[in-house]
Amino acid sequence: SDQGLAREDGILGADVFVGRRLTFDIAGKSVKVEKSLRTIRDNRRSNLRLRNGMLAEINGQIGAVRARLMLDTGAQKCIVNPKLEARLKQAYPRMLRLERARIIGVTGQELVGSLLALPEIDMGIVKVRDATAIAADAPVFRVWGLEDEPAIIIGVELLSRLSGFSIDYGSQYFDAQVADLMATNRAMTG
Repeated sequence: SDQGLAREDGILGADVFVGRRLTFDIAGKSVKVEKSLRTIRDNRRSNLRLRNGMLAEINGQIGAVRARLMLDTGAQKCIVNPKLEARLKQAYPRMLRLERARIIGVTGQELVGSLLALPEIDMGIVKVRDATAIAADAPVFRVWGLEDEPAIIIGVELLSRLSGFSIDYGSQYFDAQVADLMATNRAMTG
């Protein structure tokens, strides 16, 4: 059951990340696990919360709709919960959707939902256009206590469109770069 999954120690080794910073270099196809930057004094304020101990959560928007964005590097697809789907339908009645989309969870459970062509996703640090998600009543939203508020699981399919990103579990900070922006920055400084 997915309830048991939430209590299972080390299912994805998340306990290893306590007090650490994960840096994903998409272009270089590498992941680094480093010490947290929490001891470095800078002007950055925490923009990330940890739900259930290790699930990285940021506030964001899908188009005009505010939502909780769960950064899940273990998920392939983005998944929208029913509350967010209802708000998106209301705000964007002509949003493109394809019915009977299927996804298979980590426990092998198959979910059927709708494939949505999402408005721009604002992650605070970066904005991503032309993203899709499956709208489904995934049990994990209940496990995480997110059944009553608009929420989306941001999976690798979307995260891999960034040139890189980091999740600092110690300082509770999310940082990301868009590939095109990074190319512009290198040209200007180089």
